[in-house]
Amino acid sequence: MFKRHKLYIVWWIAAASLLSSPCSFGQPQPAPAHGAKSPISYTALLSQLEARKDYFSSGFYRYTCDAQFFYPLPRNSTYPRYLELAFKNNRFLTITYPNGFPSNSSSQSQSVYFLDDGTYVYQGDTFQSGARQLISVNRLQHGANGGYIEYLSPMDFGYFADVGWIADLLKQHPGALIGTREDKQFGFLMGIKTTDQWGRQYSLWIAPKYGYLCARWEIRYKSSWRAEYVCESVVHSGEVWIPMEGLNRFYTLYHGRSVLVSIKRVKVLSFHLNDVSDDLFKAFLPPGSFMRDYITHHDYLVGANGQLILDPRSDWNKNQPYFWRWAFILSLTALFFFLVSFIVYRQRRPRLRRG
Repeated sequence: MFKRHKLYIVWWIAAASLLSSPCSFGQPQPAPAHGAKSPISYTALLSQLEARKDYFSSGFYRYTCDAQFFYPLPRNSTYPRYLELAFKNNRFLTITYPNGFPSNSSSQSQSVYFLDDGTYVYQGDTFQSGARQLISVNRLQHGANGGYIEYLSPMDFGYFADVGWIADLLKQHPGALIGTREDKQFGFLMGIKTTDQWGRQYSLWIAPKYGYLCARWEIRYKSSWRAEYVCESVVHSGEVWIPMEGLNRFYTLYHGRSVLVSIKRVKVLSFHLNDVSDDLFKAFLPPGSFMRDYITHHDYLVGANGQLILDPRSDWNKNQPYFWRWAFILSLTALFFFLVSFIVYRQRRPRLRRG
């Protein structure tokens, strides 16, 4: 009997100690002050993001992108479904295939490509002319925003933010830490907020446990539109985590409320890192191709040896006889109508009577 009462006393003491402590089951807890979840400084975080560029010295992705559009009316997507992305430092190449990926490197298929070689941006559209594959391309000046990527890519769900590397964005437009939070998939996240030169606001959530991958981020422009990026799947490769699937939502403002415009899903089919050739980032213009240069405001044809020949039909070059011929014709036409109008006016003007 004495032993039984002693057990009861011990049980009540243990129960009282449990009841006196706050219950933490199912409730988020603050991150510990030290250890794997310890927040680091903004400078240290930026250094880690900058290091990602060294791990990703180059890369090549082949992936699909499925898009759904809801506003203003649900409609079939015209967004390209089959895409390839190559990057090396601050050079980027995106190729889209409307009819599926080519079966091999030598097979011919229509495609659209966007190339940023670090100096110029090329927007090219391939087309067939008999057995030859030609290109119609626009050339623009390389922007100061760090890169040019036309379409959604897998890197947008981990290391890119709209215009190129997240590290470059934060170096050009220093931001500030906005706190931490727990994510079901990626665990402890650190938040950064910054604004670029166009007034677009970025909220970036970095996952230190996953090689400082940006697992969630949002961009918004004032109150007119915003876009969300969510990484849904990753794989570990060497020193980095590779985004394999991602979800993008785009919203716009309509009559004072946010309206969902589109949902896009990216899925990686294959990738390889750090072995991309420099030749891939050279503008390829087969003989007979056409190039419109928005820098010099000239149109060119590509000669047999790859040289650029001024298109004599172009009206962009104001120093060419073609322009002055049209200017002369238009001037004569205007003079003719002026003389006709003046003669008609003279004939219809009422004459003064003589007394």
